[in-house]
Formats: sequence, C-alpha cells, structure tokens
Amino acid sequence: REVDRLCVEEFGIPSIVLMENAALGIASVARDLIAGVDDPCVLVFCGPGNNGGDGLAAARHLANDGIAVSVVLSASPERSRGDAKTNLEIARRMGVPIQCAEGRVAEAVRLARAELGDPDLVIDALLGTGIDRPAGGEMGDLIRAVNAFRAEEVPVLSVDVPSGMDADTGSPPPGGAAVTADVTVALMGLKTGYLT
Repeated sequence: REVDRLCVEEFGIPSIVLMENAALGIASVARDLIAGVDDPCVLVFCGPGNNGGDGLAAARHLANDGIAVSVVLSASPERSRGDAKTNLEIARRMGVPIQCAEGRVAEAVRLARAELGDPDLVIDALLGTGIDRPAGGEMGDLIRAVNAFRAEEVPVLSVDVPSGMDADTGSPPPGGAAVTADVTVALMGLKTGYLT
C-alpha cells in the first residue's frame, strides 16, 4: 500500500496505470497457463476492490486476444469504486459476459459456466492483501467455488495472494476459507505468507 501511495502521490503515476501494468502481468501468466489449449476458456472471479479491478483488466486483455472469458462479480456493480469501476465499465462495453454473485453465488457460477463452457483456467481476483478477518458468507462460498474448479483439475491463478489467505502468515484467519492456487502472480514482490 505504501509503494502504491508513493507511486501515485510522490511520482504522479495514475493508479489506473498501476492497475493496467498489474493486469498485463496477470494476462501474460494466464496465457502461459493455457498455451497449447485449443479455443481456451477463462473464468475470472472478481471482488469489488482493486484486486477485482486487476482481474477485470486482465479479463479485458485476454478477451482482446480472442480468448473466451467470463466474469463472476462477488458484489453488485454499484459497489465497485475507482479504477475497479472503470475496468468493470470497460469490460461491460466490450461485451465480456458478467454475472453478479451477490445473493446468488451458486446460480451466478452456474450461469457463467453455462455461458462459457468448462473453463481451462480460473483466475481468482476476489480478495487482495488487506484481509483482516475470515472470509465467510458469500465470499467464503465464492472461494469454495474456485476450489471446486481446482478439484476438477482446472488450474487456478490467484492475483497477488490467494483470496482469503493472510499475506503475512500464509494461512486464512481462523474459521476462514482460502483459495488453493496453482500459481500466484505476485504484485510488488513476494509476501511473507508465500514462504510459510
């Protein structure tokens, strides 16, 4: 957060540029994970914050490459703010299929899967490094949905930190759920929790 603040406040780099750069890295790793797959499909789970904005921007880059992409939002679009909201609006205008999971997690995942087909990759952009409590309720249900795809041997790429994991400890807070990722794209360096 401090590095992001310095980039924006001291060096004048717009925060949307930081998000765009993150998305380019995420999309590059995603392409590597689906290399060799004919007509790949990618399902992206996005939270309402900057982590979700990174996921939406990555979804846009993948869609621009002609890859079939669908998005499941954890919260209603009206709850998106700032750069995440900007990327949500861009994805909508591009025609990227988007399902809102608020109040209907299982249905949103089912509809996204029906629209997309069986994904070849799932991107977890639900929660970032700022988690300070267990991921439960609908967020816990979304995390379990991501893990269910992994149980079907669909690779999972997490953005910055597997959702629900405390970046300092490497575990979810007690009673919380966390994504089990195959690959995590580290933004701004390694987190202590990666190494525990």
